[in-house]
Amino acid sequence: MPKGTATAVAHLRGRRTVRPVKGRPGLLVIGALLTSGNLLQVTLARPYEVDVAVEVSPDGSPGSWTRIGTVAAGRTAQEFAVPEFAGAVVRIVDPRTGGRTESPPVFVVHPARCARRQGDENRPRLRRGYTAEEIFTDEELARRFRYDLLRLSDLLAEHRTVQPARVVPPAQVSVVHDRYASYLEDCERTIGRPLTLKLFGGTAAPDLTLGPRWGLTVDDVIDDDPDAPDGDPEETGQGEMPPDIKREWRQWSVRAVERTVPREGAPAAMMLRLLVARLFVQLLGHGVWRLDDDSWRVPLARLTEGLVPRAEDELPDEAVQHVTAVTAVCAGLLLSGASLTGGTSHDLLAARTWQAVKERVAEAETDIVGGLLIPPRLPHAHVLGRSEWERLLDLARSDDPVALIAAELAEEGLTLESDGGIYRVTGKFSNPVPVAARVTALLRRHLETVLVHAVAEGRWTFVAWRRPHLAVAGSRAMWPGWRVYRVPSSGTPESRLTGGEGPSRAGLVAGPVPLGRTPPAALELLEQAGVDPAGLPRRLLDHGP
Repeated sequence: MPKGTATAVAHLRGRRTVRPVKGRPGLLVIGALLTSGNLLQVTLARPYEVDVAVEVSPDGSPGSWTRIGTVAAGRTAQEFAVPEFAGAVVRIVDPRTGGRTESPPVFVVHPARCARRQGDENRPRLRRGYTAEEIFTDEELARRFRYDLLRLSDLLAEHRTVQPARVVPPAQVSVVHDRYASYLEDCERTIGRPLTLKLFGGTAAPDLTLGPRWGLTVDDVIDDDPDAPDGDPEETGQGEMPPDIKREWRQWSVRAVERTVPREGAPAAMMLRLLVARLFVQLLGHGVWRLDDDSWRVPLARLTEGLVPRAEDELPDEAVQHVTAVTAVCAGLLLSGASLTGGTSHDLLAARTWQAVKERVAEAETDIVGGLLIPPRLPHAHVLGRSEWERLLDLARSDDPVALIAAELAEEGLTLESDGGIYRVTGKFSNPVPVAARVTALLRRHLETVLVHAVAEGRWTFVAWRRPHLAVAGSRAMWPGWRVYRVPSSGTPESRLTGGEGPSRAGLVAGPVPLGRTPPAALELLEQAGVDPAGLPRRLLDHGP
């Protein structure tokens, strides 16, 4: 304080140190409440001498205000019917001044949001607001984050058991937009704003992705760029991780999947499952697992199935879109290097997971998933490219059950086409017998009766199969004429037709029979498949010598 002069209290008593200010008339809104009946209840600070106009806006920006009615002179409260209310802030305007006199904006209070905030002081949350970039660039901070996320998963599980989440009745939820804003606010309070933006930011998020703030100031502008490439090493300045850091991430990812998608009991909150899934995809893109290490497949498959929303997740439709996109990316990574028609452990794992999520993958939207299509710029990177993504969607959206088989055969240079009940396979192969046998076994998973015609280099083989009968015909250079086999339950077309120097005699019940004289068992198979036996020889010979 500056130097002053000591003055007796009696001398100061009664003196004014502040110059008197004459109050200016102003407009003020005490609050705005959206009731359960979708009525906007606006309360003014005091009654005014004139009617005041009430305006709403999604975010308070210039040009976004919409007038919804007036509060009559002398009144302090008024309700407005807003069946499609999309406003987040409210203000009142003096119509006599042409809109130049207006009140400070206030935020609308939603019952659903208030209900969710009850008990927030005891809500488990991450200890700080981590960003996706620093998680992969700051080793010490990454260790804290890994521990913190596992801790949060355990605390949320205990919190759910001790204090179950209150389900808001449908009547209290004003509109879908409000449900999404409330859900994102819950996510922000639990895992922080930067990670919430990574999970749900981007072009599909509404203007109020994270709900209203307590003031319309420049500080509330979101600095994070939701459209920036996610996990792109060049964009984030990242290089290859040291081996010990990769090992820590591998060990943590397995524990994180076990905590968020346990084998027994309810899974963790969807926000945690989704966060772990996105991190898993980025870890694969960072080459945390070597190319010859497939240990990531089992936890990723478990996590992918765990992303299927449950009723208790109470996900808004907009959030479901983001979950679906991540689910599709995880499924696409599982399909890489695996065959849905193969018999290895990786093939069977991918096929089982695909059946569980195929319908969800078909609903994925490309404009949401961009950040997870990571360029393979780091050694040992497992990534899903744009072309693989498009093929994945085509495969999921196809109504033809044979499309999957055709797609995988195409990768081997084989073309599979349907021709009036007969599946014709062509390509560069010298012996059509094993090709026909293999394709027959694959198609049998989807068809009761299978007819396959394999043609290459002037040779052909025709197979008709429905257990227990297997009918085979071939060109003169292969297996001339018809042969019919009876195959036991343990046998397959491949086991009967491959591995020998010529036509097998094990299980043979008819043949060889000339092509023009179709055996009864073969006739029955053709009729079951809806193919005219009389025209079959010509159809076969038209594609052979």
